[in-house]
Amino acid sequence: MFATTLLLIHGAWLSAASWTPWCERYEARGYDCVAPAWPHLDGDPAALRAHPPPALDVESLGDVVDYYAGIIRKMPEPPILIGHSFGGLVVLKLLDEGLGRAGVALEPAPPKGVPVTGSGRKASWPVISTWKGGQKSHPIDFERWVWAFGSKVPVDERHAVYDRYVVPAPGRPFFEILWAGFTRHTRVDFQQAARAPLLLVAGDEDRVVPKKTVQHIWKHYEGGQATTVLQEFDHTHGIVIEPGWQDVADFVISWVEIQTGVHPTPEVPPPSTPPE
Repeated sequence: MFATTLLLIHGAWLSAASWTPWCERYEARGYDCVAPAWPHLDGDPAALRAHPPPALDVESLGDVVDYYAGIIRKMPEPPILIGHSFGGLVVLKLLDEGLGRAGVALEPAPPKGVPVTGSGRKASWPVISTWKGGQKSHPIDFERWVWAFGSKVPVDERHAVYDRYVVPAPGRPFFEILWAGFTRHTRVDFQQAARAPLLLVAGDEDRVVPKKTVQHIWKHYEGGQATTVLQEFDHTHGIVIEPGWQDVADFVISWVEIQTGVHPTPEVPPPSTPPE
């Protein structure tokens, strides 16, 4: 019998390695956890920052969606999808294609119909204000990364976390979201009845995808026949790496188990709670 597979999808500027602690936690519960990097972002983060692959310059959201769809179609069973930021939007698109047993979108980038406003536009400004910014890759410097992702990471750990996880991002997906009103790149069918269950997660302190944006996404899904749940946490956009990520990860997998009925047998029994 196959272990239930979790497919974790990272977003812009955080590498697939940011999922490593999540995978270790889920594998201890009996899950088969895979977290492939976006196309052209598989490698050492420091090397990618120093020499961004030229192919990254023209990578689109559709390229990323197609890449993960190809992985899913080769799997022996439909996986549970978990994505963060742009990876959350990829989850919405994959569910829209009928892929995945259930989906979790952590602080997802907004699909068509949900505008980018306020601090979300500020977070994208270094990309969208660059001449031909949609035709090149973009780094994120340490100070801006702290503002966007790392403000809750302990000060003495921030440089190490930045060095370990931060990679460049293609500019095209940012423009596809900004101009979503004129294209179909970020469109999803909010009322699709056959869609798998979806959990939307918002961060109360998120500056990149503000809580109101995620609430707006949820309202678009509201009234549909497919299950859609909104949950909020006291986190920034660094929800996958900052202290307290374990509580989010545990809530996510508990929700998945309730929705799917899956309860894998742990390979290693979890530690028992000591008596009070």
